[in-house]
Amino acid sequence: MVMRALTIPITSIAHSATTGQTDDDHHDRVHTVLSHDTDATGANLNTLTDGSDGNPLHGHNVKIKDESRTAAAASGDVSYTGAGFPPSGVDIIAIANNESFNIGHGDTDLDEVTGEIAGGGASHFVSFRTTMLIRGTELDGTDAQDAVLKSRDSDGITVTWTKRANGKAVDFAIVYRR
Repeated sequence: MVMRALTIPITSIAHSATTGQTDDDHHDRVHTVLSHDTDATGANLNTLTDGSDGNPLHGHNVKIKDESRTAAAASGDVSYTGAGFPPSGVDIIAIANNESFNIGHGDTDLDEVTGEIAGGGASHFVSFRTTMLIRGTELDGTDAQDAVLKSRDSDGITVTWTKRANGKAVDFAIVYRR
């Protein structure tokens, strides 16, 4: 596939002005940004004509998966798979029992940081930690499910969960980064 950028003067074109034209017409009213060969397939979009990687154009550098952890789940290692590639790092967005909101980040060296906002009624707190990826806790901090990034694997990650007291249900999304 050959992709080439077009330089086209910006003009206002009514949708009705393109009636009867198809994607193969290669007319400036249809192709305002890119022109392409008509035999292109999705596989052809991985390399641009300048040799750069085309994957960022169609989202191959991230994979998002929804996960959850019950309050009753015991401490221990859990593997989360399905990224489709060995992740260079992960970002986490988590909510614990509608009482705390958490954003975590883990990188290639397994360094991690998390920020948490918890609140209910008149009580609120904000915390930042450099020793865990996920912190799912209730407002008083007694019941919790916390996780540290143990490893980056061929198709996901492994975390070590620590249940404190009665635990806390945690719903979270993992954003795997290539």
